[in-house]
This record gives sequence, C-alpha cells and structure tokens, in this order.
Amino acid sequence: MTWLAGAGEMGPLVRSTDWAATGLGAIDTWSPSRKTAVGICLRSPLPTALFLGPEQRLIYNEHFVRFLPGGEHPTAFGRAGKALRERVAGGAFDFSPVIAPDGETLDGTLCVYNGTRRASPMDDAQELRAAVDLFKLGRYRQDPVTQAIEWDAHLKSMWGLPPDAPVDLAVFISGIHPDDRARVQAALGQSVDPSGDGVCDIEYRVVGVNGGSERWVATRGKTVFDQGRVASFHGVVLDISERKRAEQTNLTLIAELQHRTRNLLAVVDGLAEQTLASCESLDEFAGPFRQRLATLSRVQGLFSRGESTPVIIGELVKLELHALGAEPDGQHVIIEGPEVALPNRSVQILALGLHELATNARKHGALRGDTTTGRLRVSWVVTSESGRRRLVLRWEETGIAPRGAQTQAERAGLGRTLIEKALPYQLDALTQLEIEDDAVRCVVSIALDPEPT
Repeated sequence: MTWLAGAGEMGPLVRSTDWAATGLGAIDTWSPSRKTAVGICLRSPLPTALFLGPEQRLIYNEHFVRFLPGGEHPTAFGRAGKALRERVAGGAFDFSPVIAPDGETLDGTLCVYNGTRRASPMDDAQELRAAVDLFKLGRYRQDPVTQAIEWDAHLKSMWGLPPDAPVDLAVFISGIHPDDRARVQAALGQSVDPSGDGVCDIEYRVVGVNGGSERWVATRGKTVFDQGRVASFHGVVLDISERKRAEQTNLTLIAELQHRTRNLLAVVDGLAEQTLASCESLDEFAGPFRQRLATLSRVQGLFSRGESTPVIIGELVKLELHALGAEPDGQHVIIEGPEVALPNRSVQILALGLHELATNARKHGALRGDTTTGRLRVSWVVTSESGRRRLVLRWEETGIAPRGAQTQAERAGLGRTLIEKALPYQLDALTQLEIEDDAVRCVVSIALDPEPT
C-alpha cells in the first residue's frame, strides 16, 4: 500500500482495520478518490477527520485525537461517527465533500481544522454552563409556550428556596428588601413596555422569602416582544454583596480621611498661631514649629497602619522620646505600664502633649545632656469609673537642676496650653501640671471608652 507511505501514526491503523466488516469494502477495492482523501487526512499538519460511507465511518490523523471524547482513541477509528460528525460541525472545521467515481454520489466528508472560530471542541451550551457555575449566576426565564416562570437552583438559593420550589412574581417580590420593592417593580414595569428597549438593569437588596440575611444582587434581563406584546423574557442575577461591602468601606475610609484632614489642618493652624505667639522672631519660630510638625507626621505614620492595628500608649511615649534622642534604660529614663490601645481621637493631641513635655525636659529638665542626676519616669495605669475605663498617665521628672525664675512666655507656653486647656476640651481629660524649681510632675487622665448612650 504505497499510497499510505508517510501516513504517520494512523497508517498502521488503516492497514489493520477490517474495512470489509464496516460496509466500506476491503481496502484494496477502494477507489482512487477515496484513497486520495485518506492520504490527505492522515498527512495533514492540522487536526483532520474523514467520515466515509452512509454510516460515516471515522478516519482521523494524530492531531485530531484531542477532539475525541476521553478514552475513545483508538477504538473510535473505523466506527460509525455520526454523533461526532454533528459535534464537529459546530466547531472550527471546514468541510469538503469526497465524490465517488460515478461523479455524483457523496462518498464521504473531509473535515479540516481551521482554528479561527473555536479553540476547543467544547460547544456553546457547555461554555455557558461553565460561566454560569464559575460566577454563580442565577438564571430566570419565561417559557414562551406555557408562560411559566422558571428559575435555576442558583437563583432559588438566593431567595432562600429549595431547588424544587415553585416560583412566580409574588415569590420574587416577597424576597426583596421592603425598601427596594417599589424601585424594582418600577424597573420591571419599564422592561415590559413595548415602547422601550425591554432591558431590566438594576441593583437591589434581597432578604429571601423567610427574611434571612441581607445580600445585594444585580439583575440584568431582556424582554422579547411579538407585535407589541410580551412573548418571553430571560435574564441573570449576580450576587454583588462583596462589591457593595467594598464600596461602603471605601466611602467610610474617604469620609474618615476627609475628617482627619480637616482636623489636621486645624491643628497645624493652631500650632502655628501658638508657636508664633511664644516667639519673638521668625527665626525663633522655625525650629519649634518644624519639631511640632514632625510630631504630627509621626502620628500620621501610626495611623497609616489601618484601623486593625491600634496605637498603643507605650509605643507613643517611646516614639516621642526617641525623636529627642532619649531611650528607656531603667535608670535615667523609666517607662512602665500595661499595653493599652488608645482611641484614635486621642492619639494626635496626646502625642503633641508628650512632645511638649519631652522638649521641655530636653531643654530644662531630666533629659538635658549636661545632667547626671535627672530622672524621668513615665508610667500609666487603667482605672474604672462608673463602668468606663480611664487611662491615667504620670510624667515625673526629678533630680533636675534648679530652673530659676520663669518668664511669662514659659509660664503660658504651648505645652501648658495643650495640657491644661486643649486636652480637657478635646478629650474631656483631667489634667494637672506642676513645674517646680527642681521637678516637673504631670498627670493626664483620659477616657478609653465612649460614654454610654
């Protein structure tokens, strides 16, 4: 059989198959046109199949194997292939007739893959089902003959219904959130108006027929009209609860950012005004103002970690001391107290107060570089009053060099203003600041819990 030379992996199968038992006759009786078609099929570099005779007996090359149902190679070779022929007809194949020697009779069909319409033998129904399952789409339709409304299992589960539950318009409406029903009914009314485009596209909340948990869904449907009357409608429903939660989170974050920005600008304005009032020149103003802005910047860095990571009082104290080169050593600088998460509203103003105390200690008190006897102890405890927790923080400097007489600016500086006026005003705090000749003591008590409503 020289005509099978170079026929690839399938050449031996052609030789070994009992073609006489298939109704196609013995292979040595085949016409030249049939042999030519077989040769083209087996030598083609593309997936190619040949369906021969009334029963459409199948011959194919090695490239076509992937288009066969799983496990059917090589048993499919030579078998009747009508079902496969019909499936291939919906795929990316071009068809050429094979004519018998009489010039009129169809001897077979040669199918060559063209690769332009589809990349796999999966049909449209299978791909649609895969997409529906992947995105968990609920589908609905109205039967154009019986007019019955049909839902799939995905959609019924969104409404809290079992797969075999009957559905109608009343069931649909009963599962919608009461506040959204009128809006959904209006959208449905517009979609069945022949003067419109027949499209229903709306997002709304669903609570289910039994009043279960709330979820957001998006419905997209199309009504088909026949001579101005509704013939049928169909559509899909998608659960968009996660998207809605993300949108709400973003709105909350934006609102919080705007609130904090307004507060921050107000604080900066107040710092500039207070710092300027305590300075005799702009040169004196620049240094302290930059330091206070740096304190605000450090606080914003703590906030940037997100709501899930609260600011701890211990890290705030250490952060402000570290900014001035002071580190806890257990002797000259002592920090002690439990881990306590601060309310966000208290962090910024409390940080400014700690910065003023630390700056004063660096210039005049226990953190001066030329002192060996100065001691700084920062401690805190949590107390409870009328069911509300309070943080009580104590700042104590001892063993410092005599301060001497204070100027009016020092007595009424920004630090004292923050501690004695701003903290009580903004945080409903209780404060006490004592600056003695050789010691500084400050007590700040702030509420950790909001007032009961």
